[in-house]
Amino acid sequence: MMQQLILSERPRKETLIRVLKEGLGRDYNIRFFGVGPYKSIILSRSPLHAVQISYSKQNIIQIEGTYASPFSAFMIWLNTFFGAGLSAFDYPHADWRKLETEVSTFLKDRFINEKQKV
Repeated sequence: MMQQLILSERPRKETLIRVLKEGLGRDYNIRFFGVGPYKSIILSRSPLHAVQISYSKQNIIQIEGTYASPFSAFMIWLNTFFGAGLSAFDYPHADWRKLETEVSTFLKDRFINEKQKV
């Protein structure tokens, strides 16, 4: 499940990563991922699960659960394939939803609710 935030004025990615580090830096490892203007921001709380923040259209920020690294995706795939089978398929998705909600709530408080207070 992906969440979207629609902002009246979308912050630059450098500003967004600074705000994320100030507010969530103790709990998350925060880094850029990708090349050129198509970079996304990855926030990972564990070696397996992360959230990817990317820009879509003019004023939309997308927040989507993902694997923390290609290695973690491979390890989950191995576990699913050789271990519990399809019964374990929803396991990472439940953790992703929690992370998406936490990051989305933080960004709403910072960029939407704060502007409404002024």
